[in-house]
Amino acid sequence: MKQLLGNTIWIILLSIVVIVFVVIYGLERSHMYSSVDSIPFLAYTEENGTKSYKVHEWNVANGIVIFGNDPICTVPSTQDNFIWNGDTDFIFVNTPPEADSSIHMETSANTTFIRQKSLLAIQRVLRPDLHIQLSITDNGNHTQATAEYFGYKRDKYSLRPDLGEYSNAVLIRPLDAIEIEATTYVYFQFAWLDNSTTLKFGVIEGKLTSNLLDWRVITDDIGFQETGKGSNVVVCQGKLWFSLLDGSIYSVSVKKGTLERKEKLEEAFALGSENNTQSELYRFQNALIIRHSLPESPISTILVIENDRISNRIEVDQDFVSIFHAEKKSMYYQFEAGMKDSQQWTFPIS
Repeated sequence: MKQLLGNTIWIILLSIVVIVFVVIYGLERSHMYSSVDSIPFLAYTEENGTKSYKVHEWNVANGIVIFGNDPICTVPSTQDNFIWNGDTDFIFVNTPPEADSSIHMETSANTTFIRQKSLLAIQRVLRPDLHIQLSITDNGNHTQATAEYFGYKRDKYSLRPDLGEYSNAVLIRPLDAIEIEATTYVYFQFAWLDNSTTLKFGVIEGKLTSNLLDWRVITDDIGFQETGKGSNVVVCQGKLWFSLLDGSIYSVSVKKGTLERKEKLEEAFALGSENNTQSELYRFQNALIIRHSLPESPISTILVIENDRISNRIEVDQDFVSIFHAEKKSMYYQFEAGMKDSQQWTFPIS
């Protein structure tokens, strides 16, 4: 009888352990983002003042790079400042509309020509043929933040978040914009004075649905001021990712506002005092792409981050380009200028 009772207790305990494991595993899975099979990128050849871009593919499911042969667009070398979503949407920034005749699209594409309103402006593709520019302009005695839509929808909104509880608060930089289920989310950094003496920096999210704009402070103190030019802030996998001038990488949870320094990612770049340069951040669907290059050198590292882990990487040295999948070398080829030079690859932000 005692033996039977003991066996029964063990069975019950084992069942509880299994149930707890299943629940925890299910919760973890529910917070995971679907992986991508491949990441497109553009590479160009230049001739007579013209750049011809072709679409290539980084197959991250198998850890190989496939170079394509079909050009997608040809642009003057002086007018190649554009945002690309990885498909057929292009935003040409500070390219005059009359230059349209000198930009040749090989396939049907949604193109927008946007004059950047200020140095504090970003452009994003929200969905096919719907583009947005977030900007902050200085009108003398105050700053004005705006969101302007381009494409099949033309609209413009003045952005005035309620930051009344923060002393002397002001928006200082647009960070990113994404669309989820027909709702536009915009992200800005703001500055404010704590106790009227200490300057602090926070992040605020705006949610635009049916012409209604709701604001939510994600964090009122990220501990640093996001600086530098280039693609150094993106929202991906429920986090705001920051790449700073000193080479450090941080993430801020959009939901909780918690700040985390990504030291393991920095270690993947073998950061030292001689190469603490700012990394570039890109986004394709649920994949975060980080490229870290040494100035005046072909040496670079490109990482693909999925669910907070490095799923793929490319290592470039003076002689070879090596592709790794699940920490195993899956492909390599001899380095050469042109489309095989990963430093001139254009990754999407979508």
